[in-house]
Amino acid sequence: DKTSRPDRPGQRFLAWIRGKTGGKIWDKESPASGEIVFPPKLENLPIMERRTIIDNPDRPTAADLIDPRSGLFDDAFFLSNSIRVDGADQYPSIVAAIVSFDKKPLCVIGQQTQRVRDETGGEKKVYLPQQPKDWRYMQEIMEFAAKKGLPLLLLGDTRGADPSPNSESGDQSAYIARIIQLTDRYPYPVLSVNIGMDGSGGGETFIHPADAAADFENALSGVSAPEVQSWIMTGKWPEERDLEQLLIQQRDVTAEGRLKTGQIDAIIPEGKGGAHRDPRISVRYLKTWIHDNLEELSRTPTEVLRERRWERGSHVNELVTVPSPKS
Repeated sequence: DKTSRPDRPGQRFLAWIRGKTGGKIWDKESPASGEIVFPPKLENLPIMERRTIIDNPDRPTAADLIDPRSGLFDDAFFLSNSIRVDGADQYPSIVAAIVSFDKKPLCVIGQQTQRVRDETGGEKKVYLPQQPKDWRYMQEIMEFAAKKGLPLLLLGDTRGADPSPNSESGDQSAYIARIIQLTDRYPYPVLSVNIGMDGSGGGETFIHPADAAADFENALSGVSAPEVQSWIMTGKWPEERDLEQLLIQQRDVTAEGRLKTGQIDAIIPEGKGGAHRDPRISVRYLKTWIHDNLEELSRTPTEVLRERRWERGSHVNELVTVPSPKS
């Protein structure tokens, strides 16, 4: 845990574990083809099924989407170093890149999950919790992007920041608050997309309404990971059946629920069975959504952007805040 981040000298990230495998999702032949259809069709799957889908190891990660082979961007220059392990690229828990979109520069920052090979030889998706060093890195990237006059695209996918005593004593809460403040005060357009899981304060830094926000169709959002919520309420780690009952009650954690409360503006379709089946479907819709929003937001003055963010945040708080019980 003492390995310096090679992309930011003096900062640190978890040393990589051998046995992890990188994604080769863009090397696979696309099972679907044709033009995207508006309005799109959504499957409206049960929450437990969505949870299985977003935990699929072949689901596109932030680095996968940044990869020019995805077709989302014309070109990309990673600001986060990867290392090669067992023939696969591995990244830290927060990655960043300067990309070319519609022949214009855009800064992309994403929460990166990992593909891990288990003892049986199969793959599984692992969420790396962000630590204070990762938030410092994100802050530096945001400040750099602001100096260059670049819009921001945030790609969120986390179960939450690292809850360890070391991280909490390292001012983690203060770093998270600072990132949210930087987002609210950012002088250029900010777009956020939940590509998988939005958990706790670590998720709020990326899944922020800002100027435009969207969820992938099967993405989920909560104050913490469902297992943690159950443990807080019951004092024990949940069995699968207990977890299912908890999630069934939380319809507001879905993309549809967040759209109704104004936390997002759009849902990015994934296609039948989820984004891991054919990630190019989501990419095509996401590309259209980014294009439409950047085109309008790029003409909006900074003070208007900031005022809209405040108004939007206040509106969302009114809709989703649970009123205090009357005394």
